[in-house]
Amino acid sequence: MGVDLIKNCRSAFTLIEIMLVVVVVGMVATIIPKWLIKKEPSSEWPVVLDQFDDLIYYARQEAVATQNNYRLSFKQNVVDPDFVVVEQEEDDLEDPNKKNYKQVFSEYFDTKYELPDSIKMQKFYRSKKNEFEENKGNAYCYIIPNGLVQPGMIHLLRKVEDREERVTFKIAPFLGKFEFVEGFLRPEK
Repeated sequence: MGVDLIKNCRSAFTLIEIMLVVVVVGMVATIIPKWLIKKEPSSEWPVVLDQFDDLIYYARQEAVATQNNYRLSFKQNVVDPDFVVVEQEEDDLEDPNKKNYKQVFSEYFDTKYELPDSIKMQKFYRSKKNEFEENKGNAYCYIIPNGLVQPGMIHLLRKVEDREERVTFKIAPFLGKFEFVEGFLRPEK
């Protein structure tokens, strides 16, 4: 009986072994979060396309639900990252014939997407007009209360090391999503 008791005691962990495991887990727990926080937003095309699609989907849902006009506002920046934001139409209190657009905020969804530093919006075409040139780096895609989206296309450029990747995100008005096309498409019409 005394021999069985000794065998059972030897199969347990010692206090030193347990303390060693706690120290290793503590070290890993302090290193990993710092590594995750430093991670930059993904600049892969499918991730960027999903972000754009999420914004347009949200704006369509809100337009139908509130029976109000919405828009995606695309903003080019020289120094800061380019971004896209969902905005809602509001009446101007001073001029009843004028409409203003304000950013929409949600508890569940980030209505502003900043593009990764490696990606810049080059042009935004509606028909043959480059809206960025016409509006000093601003372009808009309107969504009406029935959920229809104004057509357009965005040229995006990503710099990866020594090379540039060019793509076009084309807005499908009835589907309310962006189509991915390699290279820069020529404007239609």
